Amino acid sequence: MNNYSNSIPDASKLYDDSYLAACQSIIKDGQVHSQIRLLENILPVLIESERVLDVGCGTGRHLRVLAERGISCLGVDSKKEFIEVARKECAKIPQAKYICADYRDLAKHCQTESFDVALSLFGSIGHVPWNDEVRLFQDIGSSLKSGGYFILQHENIIWHAQKYDDHWWYEIGDLVRLGHSMFNATSGLLEVEEKLFRNSEAHKSKHWSVRIYALSEIAALFSQAGLTIEKVTDEYGNSTSSPLTARWYVVGRKEA
Repeated sequence: MNNYSNSIPDASKLYDDSYLAACQSIIKDGQVHSQIRLLENILPVLIESERVLDVGCGTGRHLRVLAERGISCLGVDSKKEFIEVARKECAKIPQAKYICADYRDLAKHCQTESFDVALSLFGSIGHVPWNDEVRLFQDIGSSLKSGGYFILQHENIIWHAQKYDDHWWYEIGDLVRLGHSMFNATSGLLEVEEKLFRNSEAHKSKHWSVRIYALSEIAALFSQAGLTIEKVTDEYGNSTSSPLTARWYVVGRKEA
């Protein structure tokens, strides 16, 4: 892998047509409903929520399921193409609203104390430039009602440190993705080189990076946002902070 000197997370090349294809594949495979059930097991009050915010909503697949149940939902994502897909697929679901905006402008689009639950899934927070994450967490905290909850899904920094130099591959429809991940435990930056093949022929190459936070750093960000961590689970919803799980779900509650 190239030796990149830029320590700022850059996901601009991650969210392209191949990522969009992966999102659509997840929807078709019915995985979204399974993920919503997992979230409900982690935070049962999600079912009873009146308003839900999703920061980094992508194509809005999770909010669509919640909106179909009558929950008023707002999704925010900086990728115009994803928001267009979300709006098109939820055109007949008035409970679902989507905004294309930089996460750092969240306060401009969300009224204070208006949401019961906020979500940020699949490591979206890790794409925010350093020194801006405190303000983002504070904006998320401000958007919650008193006693509201924030569910953060994030990569496990210990797991990545153990697999600091990793090669992997998987298929998405007619695309095959070959990847090489390098993790810098000092900076917390995960850098990935990908090569995509379609019908055995080279399709494209891309490099992207994401910041991965230690659990102690997440706890500090929650605290600065007026949130108290109530639960940490593995990627299957089991209560644990084990270094063996690839991802954590961290649940914080806004102080009443």
